[in-house]
Amino acid sequence: MLVLMGGLEVNKKLQPLNDASEPIEGLYATGNVQGGRYLVEYPVTVAGISLGTALTFGRLAGQNAAADIEATTQA
Repeated sequence: MLVLMGGLEVNKKLQPLNDASEPIEGLYATGNVQGGRYLVEYPVTVAGISLGTALTFGRLAGQNAAADIEATTQA
């Protein structure tokens, strides 16, 4: 799949939002399943643009997940 035009809406922590726009705790979405990356349309055909966003947001989601796990275990 080259790109998904839609996908799961996420918050700033990359957690998917439910129908009430609330984050689903413990779940993170990045890459081609993450919605709202291009707002209106796929900008241009650029080699690696989808891979680059998947890598960048994947790293951020991992950091957020690790921080959430740490906060849960310290509570």
